[in-house]
Amino acid sequence: MIALIYALSSDTEKMMENDLMQDNTAESREVNPDVSAGVDEETIAVDGDILEAENNETNMTHEIKKDDTTAKKDDSMTTPVEVSMKVDWRNYVKPSKEELKKTMDPAAFKVTQEDGTERAGTSPYDKLWDKGIYVDILSGEPLYSSKDKFDSGTGWPSFVAPISKTALTEHEDRKLFSTRTETRSAIADNHIGHVFNDGPKDRGGLRYCMNGVALKFIAEAEMEKLGYGEWLASL
Repeated sequence: MIALIYALSSDTEKMMENDLMQDNTAESREVNPDVSAGVDEETIAVDGDILEAENNETNMTHEIKKDDTTAKKDDSMTTPVEVSMKVDWRNYVKPSKEELKKTMDPAAFKVTQEDGTERAGTSPYDKLWDKGIYVDILSGEPLYSSKDKFDSGTGWPSFVAPISKTALTEHEDRKLFSTRTETRSAIADNHIGHVFNDGPKDRGGLRYCMNGVALKFIAEAEMEKLGYGEWLASL
């Protein structure tokens, strides 16, 4: 009998302990309804922060890519258009003498605008034998071809003829003791030099004695790009 009572008492205690554990579990779930069995709240909180950080990183990456795309579009819009290098010498408009004096090399201004003469042997063009054309220093109008150039021994660039019959204008010059024939560029009306009758006899007998500072050399390789393609046949 005593053993029976003892067994009943033990079963009762176990039932009470089980009821107490179930009550505690239910209470815990009511306080933390988001906590599932077997997963603690701290782990969920940490996972939530990681997920939020990953979302933020994804959004930032998306924004960066978007900004890069916008920047590329902006760059393409602001890319400068290639400017043509061709010389429009036919429509040249000459600035005033005062303006030219401010912008030109003093030696070139003295020769072209005040009918001066450079010292013999000072122009690198005197000994230049590359193929190309010589144009007016200001307007860029073609004046001479390298084909017609020769070594006169005078120290000035010399030619047997201009590049065309209309490239130059000729004027009587009485500034010195003898009468000379001045040559000027037809469009820009710049003083270029003088023409004499002591040139090579087998090439016409004329010597167009030029001031190098009044000229600009355009190499054969650059002629087409700079708008002088039509003069390639003159070389």
